[in-house]
Formats: sequence, structure tokens, C-alpha cells
Amino acid sequence: MTSKNNHSLYQHALQHKVAPRESAWLKLDTKLEKSRNRKSLSMYRLVSIAAVLVAILSVITVFSTSSDKSIHISGQNTSLAQVYAIEELVTTDDSGIYEINKLRALNSAYTRISAKRQL
Repeated sequence: MTSKNNHSLYQHALQHKVAPRESAWLKLDTKLEKSRNRKSLSMYRLVSIAAVLVAILSVITVFSTSSDKSIHISGQNTSLAQVYAIEELVTTDDSGIYEINKLRALNSAYTRISAKRQL
């Protein structure tokens, strides 16, 4: 019997219709209008981000090309900047104190010096 009641209740629920109030349609319309404004705002945000990126790239380009020109200008005007000669570091095959024979000689020299001081 309960299944029969459930079925009839389900049938009545399918047939039951209620019309929404007029204020509900107005609320829905205002919410939709707000979402439309948000979409245009998000488009404005994307365009502004793209403009900022273009501006940053152009500033980087200007500074990178102007740095090459500033080197030539400072080289011509020596009264404002001093010119220094850069000497090359000469490297030899001498491994310095890291050779075992030199380390042994250095160790024995320190041992002799410490022995003389203790006397």
C-alpha cells in the first residue's frame, strides 16, 4: 500500500506547477546584469595586463640597446671617467705549495723553528 501511495504522490508532484513571483524575475535579471559587468571587467583586466607586459618589454629593450651606446660615449669622454688598463693574469704550471715535496720541506722547516724556540 505504501508503494501505491508513493507512486500517486510522485504523480501529483509531477503535475504540480507553481509560477514564480515577479520579484524573483527581477532579482534574477539583476544578477545576470552583474555577471555581464564582471565579464567586461575581466576583459578589461586582460587587456591591461597585456599592456603592462608590452610596456615592460619595451623598457627592457630600450635599456639593453642604450647600454651599448653608453659604453662608447664614456670611452670618448675621459674627463668624466678614468680609464684603467686591465692586465692579464699570468698562469703557470707551478702548483705552488700543493706539491708533496714542498709540503714536506715546509713541515720540516716549521719543526726546526719550533725546536729552536723551545731551547
